Formats: sequence, structure tokens, C-alpha cells
Amino acid sequence: MQVGSQALPRENLWEEKGRLMFRRKTGRAINVTHEITPSNTDVQVWVVIPSLSVNEYHTIRQNFQPGTAHRLVVTFDLPTRKFGYQLN
Repeated sequence: MQVGSQALPRENLWEEKGRLMFRRKTGRAINVTHEITPSNTDVQVWVVIPSLSVNEYHTIRQNFQPGTAHRLVVTFDLPTRKFGYQLN
């Protein structure tokens, strides 16, 4: 994810559970806190899922005010392979 010229950390949306040959990938919730310089800028979000051949890119225009907190929520519908983005 990138906000304006600030690159934010990349996070895996899955984790491996199990042992040896019984390892499986399961989804996980991500909670990352990062301070963003107040500005009116674009938020660029990339979602890459190699196993499903998905490479999604989305841009959201947002005005970041000083002293406010925002949350980005990305949802994925597997049957239709559609993503939903919500930034508040």
C-alpha cells in the first residue's frame, strides 16, 4: 500500500498452520498502525494472490486531516473474485 509518496509496510494476508506435510494456509486479520502526513492524496492498494492468479490494483482519493484515525477494509468475494474497498 502506498499513500502519496509514503510507502507503507507490506503484510501477508495468510499464515501457515500445521506441521510438516499437513501445513495449510489460513487467512489472518492484519492490524498495522502507521502515521501519515496530513494531506489530500491518493491511497494505492495492491492485492496479489498467486494461487488464484489475482493481481488487483485500486486507487482511493482521501483527505487526511491532522489528528484523525482512518481504517482501510478490503473484502474479497471468492466466487465472483470481486474486491471491496472501504476507507473511513
